[in-house]
Amino acid sequence: MASGSQVMSISSGGGESSTAVEEITLTAEDIPGAELSEPLDKHPVAVLRWWLLCRGIKVATSTKKKDLVDR
Repeated sequence: MASGSQVMSISSGGGESSTAVEEITLTAEDIPGAELSEPLDKHPVAVLRWWLLCRGIKVATSTKKKDLVDR
């Protein structure tokens, strides 16, 4: 498994079903916006918020761009 990747199990949540659940491995390449190709200060606030969210960092909607770049 690549560094930084996580294994996620997905099920339909149908109660006591005996349906097998397939494990998949998601990488940053699988999630649009999880990787940035330019320096952080070149991106709008919405892109920076999504990028941080992909890394498990919650950000308030009122957060200023400078604060997002500093994180």
